[in-house]
Amino acid sequence: SLSPAADLYVNGAVEASFHAPMKAAVLYRRAVALDPALLPARAGLVETLSVLGRSREALQHVNILRATPARSAADACRVADAVVLLAPEHRIPDECTLARMDAHLRDWDARGALRAIALLDGRPLG
Repeated sequence: SLSPAADLYVNGAVEASFHAPMKAAVLYRRAVALDPALLPARAGLVETLSVLGRSREALQHVNILRATPARSAADACRVADAVVLLAPEHRIPDECTLARMDAHLRDWDARGALRAIALLDGRPLG
């Protein structure tokens, strides 16, 4: 079961996919009000505000996105995409790739890393 904020986000994404940015923006705003750290909802709000021509308001949310730590690589990529939408000069090359690698390395256990190093060095796995 989704949290109320996540449920609003999903409904906003559905409305956005049906080309209903006004409805999507309302749902995304409500999601962000319930959970300000729900980055996908705020990124969706940035995208819909941009479509609606509300760049100044969207930029305020971009600044919040950039100051909020991402919970996952997917969130980091969503934030990067929202930033690029309004401020392409702030794009860091391969930002999504770096975020995915960072998340993957954090999830990789030390034992697996030692085995991989041993394989690369041609040593027995022991």
